[in-house]
Amino acid sequence: MDCDRETPATRERSIWAFGGGKGGTGKTFIVANLAILLARQGSRVIAFDGDLGGANLHTALGMGRPTRSISDFTRGRVARLEEVLCPTAYDNLKVIPGAADDFGGANPNYALKSKLCKHLRQLDCDFLLIDLGAGTGYNVVDLFLEADVGAVVVTPEPSAVELAYRFTRAAVYRRLKLLAGLPRYEQIVDEAAAESVAGNVIRLVEGALERIAAFDRGAAERIEGELYQRPIKLFVNMIRDQRDQRLGAQMCDVLNKFYGPPCEGLGALPYDERVPLAERRGEPFVLAYGSSDTAAQFAVALQRMLAVSRDVAEGTQLRLI
Repeated sequence: MDCDRETPATRERSIWAFGGGKGGTGKTFIVANLAILLARQGSRVIAFDGDLGGANLHTALGMGRPTRSISDFTRGRVARLEEVLCPTAYDNLKVIPGAADDFGGANPNYALKSKLCKHLRQLDCDFLLIDLGAGTGYNVVDLFLEADVGAVVVTPEPSAVELAYRFTRAAVYRRLKLLAGLPRYEQIVDEAAAESVAGNVIRLVEGALERIAAFDRGAAERIEGELYQRPIKLFVNMIRDQRDQRLGAQMCDVLNKFYGPPCEGLGALPYDERVPLAERRGEPFVLAYGSSDTAAQFAVALQRMLAVSRDVAEGTQLRLI
């Protein structure tokens, strides 16, 4: 998406996005609780339900059915995204509800996505947290790539791990196409992807860059230089034992070897059977069970996110993938 970007020196907000390809990994759970912790620290926080076809972030925050949603913006019923902001029961925290029942709004076209991106970056807040939907389609991946800090959320189950890899491949591939820019170079990327071995993104990138270099070596060098400067962030949820504890490091090893950008762990949350109990009571977990190990790990993960966010703002670390 072609959005006007602010420089690190002038940016007034930090955008965090949470994706991962598979539903049920806890993206909404993580966004809701991190948003609560940030707001309780005094930051002005907006949580955006970017699951445009299956929104439920409001439920995770103990809210009833919203009277406004992103559909009011995507359908043109309001001119500004600020008009669909909904208050929560918590100081400093507002929500942009997703399009739960608006299937047209769940699939915005390119122009509408660009408009949405521009308005997201104009929101008056300190932190904007985006809860992305499942899948690896452009609507999901493009929002992920627009964030200042992005995290791939995964659980120890094999299907979640597989889809986390697939999501990362989709993000690198999409980023490569966006950097390619010209239709001819985008076609070269598509051709390289069709011929590449599944799971080896580095080979895909190398093949595409070799072909682009035949037309313009400078363009190939520029693309390569920008593509791999942005680390992959990994957030592991629902850890039950020591084997699960090692998952983050093991996945980072694979991502570093076959996907290109360096991988960094952001957090690891223990499984807690009280998570659904808190949701039934309409109370975020970190408030309902603030003394639990899971709540303590949320606090650790938040500090890591804040450190990455500061590095991005200061220019010592570039944005995500």
